[in-house]
Amino acid sequence: MVEYPKTVSELFPSKWLKAVDLEKPISIEIVSVGFESVYDAQTREHVLKLVVGFKGAQKRIIPNKTQCEAVWAITASERFADWVGYTITLAPGRANNGKPTIVISAPAPQTNENSKSPAPEVEVEESQGKIEFDEFWEENQSIDN
Repeated sequence: MVEYPKTVSELFPSKWLKAVDLEKPISIEIVSVGFESVYDAQTREHVLKLVVGFKGAQKRIIPNKTQCEAVWAITASERFADWVGYTITLAPGRANNGKPTIVISAPAPQTNENSKSPAPEVEVEESQGKIEFDEFWEENQSIDN
């Protein structure tokens, strides 16, 4: 049986990720950053745009200035090539003008579900070029918070 498109989006799929494509925030790894010639409907010309691709995703984004600055802050680098390998969070949101947008942020820190409390703070002393913490670990291993 032939499966026919049920929506305009299915009939004319976009290769660009849009806010409406995101049901909830997702953390995803950047795998490619480059430039691509894209048709600009406002200028009616093809222009070079920055394009960011993600691990396991078919769609890519053309980030705006705010999104670029968010990735720059997360990666601590304004060099596009340095962004590859970083994981970012993409979430649906609203721009100041009220239009839907993709909000880029740092992913939430990973938590260890087996851990009941955060690891104790460790004072590190240097001794003969080595950092020694075995003694501290043995003394505090049985701490129950």
